[in-house]
Amino acid sequence: MVSLNYSSADGHQSISISQMAAANAPRHYGHMIDDENWQEVARDGTSVKVRPAESPQAQAQIERDGTFVFLTSDNLTGDQIATIAASLRPAPSASQAD
Repeated sequence: MVSLNYSSADGHQSISISQMAAANAPRHYGHMIDDENWQEVARDGTSVKVRPAESPQAQAQIERDGTFVFLTSDNLTGDQIATIAASLRPAPSASQAD
């Protein structure tokens, strides 16, 4: 599992991104990721699940290429973090880096 926390220079915008093997997501996030309150949205042809706007914290989740990513923010909107989630790309494999 890898977790990253980003914040703007003035501290007004921040986001936390956690990434792990998709097979491990249920163990770490349990029933929260299976909750039926998630809404599926499309960004650039990619399906992202987001919490409804009335949730106190913007949350998004995406699974792609065997990787699960969970994003949260106290000051970005669900729409903004859905766009960020859809823009994530896999790291190049060792054979691609050569």
